[in-house]
Amino acid sequence: MPDQKPVKYGLIGKTLTHSFSKNYFNKKFEELGLDCAYELFELSDIKELPMLLKSYPLLEGFNVTIPYKESIIPYLDELEPFAAKAAAINTVKIIEGKLIGYNTDVFGFRKSLLAFLSLRQIELDSLRNALILGTGGASKAIAVVLDDLGISYTKVSRKPDAQQISYEDLNQKIMSRTRLIVNCTPLGTYPAVDACPDISYKHITDQHILFDLVYNPEKSLFLEKGQSFGASICNGLNMLHYQAEEAWKIWKEMNQNTDTKDQNPSFKPIDFGNTEIAFSSKSDKKLKKAKFLFSVMNKAWLVNLLSPLGAFAIKYNFPFAKSMVKHTIFEQFVGGDSFDEVKQTVQHLWKYKTQSILDY
Repeated sequence: MPDQKPVKYGLIGKTLTHSFSKNYFNKKFEELGLDCAYELFELSDIKELPMLLKSYPLLEGFNVTIPYKESIIPYLDELEPFAAKAAAINTVKIIEGKLIGYNTDVFGFRKSLLAFLSLRQIELDSLRNALILGTGGASKAIAVVLDDLGISYTKVSRKPDAQQISYEDLNQKIMSRTRLIVNCTPLGTYPAVDACPDISYKHITDQHILFDLVYNPEKSLFLEKGQSFGASICNGLNMLHYQAEEAWKIWKEMNQNTDTKDQNPSFKPIDFGNTEIAFSSKSDKKLKKAKFLFSVMNKAWLVNLLSPLGAFAIKYNFPFAKSMVKHTIFEQFVGGDSFDEVKQTVQHLWKYKTQSILDY
């Protein structure tokens, strides 16, 4: 029997014959010259997870797919903010026996959708309403992204609650006012390629965008039907790649950042006693702006006067209010109002050896 590479990563789910993840990651490991492997773990029940972890003590992380994105949460020790907001997990990092849950579907869907809109020259502002087909773990990540992008959405379910609608409710009126339709169900996934969500395809037009999280087959029956009525279509393959790369960053790069002080003797923490080093990430213009802002904030009488006026201006949507806050208080104390903006801020600070703690 040939030497086997240690299994350090993998994917857990119930049925994984459709998954491209194993080939994707093992090819990456080969290209990077890494002595490790990615394996598929089919679990008949999430209760089998502890035994799996005992069987593979070298695991450093794993992905999670249907139907365990939500049911895995009680087995985790921590959740990162996006995962907590989505209440669904698709990536787990293991550090000294602790299981930390992440949701890279949020990153993957956002990047894939924006890239698709850019390619088709479709303005984001034109997507005012969306339909999310399905209410499982994947749908929650999609909802987080749509919220972040300012797109209203309605979830469609076979058994809708008070905030959802049923497939039978999808009449022409609803379909005509909705441009984006996202399939978050597994319907149409290989090998059951003849299945698709039961929506009113006859109401689809060339103004619609159908996005399917299914990527195997390349064009699901859902996408085929939508395209036959003129809709623009996008499958989930790019989303898979984006979220997989983000998972890899979580597994490896964050380890490297955490261990930098131990591995690199030249690394020195920020010394705020040396202002030249401590504030090297700031331009002279930004430092002067910050000094002015703090000098204003140091005047209690001025703060007491301006605070209620500012709250009043924002409440009644004065045209200058949000812009003023954005370029003063917000710019000084907030890393960004989207995932991408915060990520850029963290990466910028890291260049100057400043580590970050994320708060939402």
